[in-house]
Amino acid sequence: MASDFMSLTEAQLYLGVSRIKMSKLAREKGLEIFTDPLDKRKKLLRREDVERLKTPTPQTPVAPQKTALSSGRKAKGNV
Repeated sequence: MASDFMSLTEAQLYLGVSRIKMSKLAREKGLEIFTDPLDKRKKLLRREDVERLKTPTPQTPVAPQKTALSSGRKAKGNV
């Protein structure tokens, strides 16, 4: 069971982020935070959830926006 979880500090070191960033990631990504049964002050995250944060995600390609010049219309004043 111990290897299924890691502390917030361990997760922070694993991801290479600050304490504030780790808390922000946990909140934004909706990670479930557990309390260590032996030390109520210690907060734990599932190891698989933390490892998932390190996995790259594909980005959706952004189509270039059309401008007046790129849409085929001539700018005012050009011949």
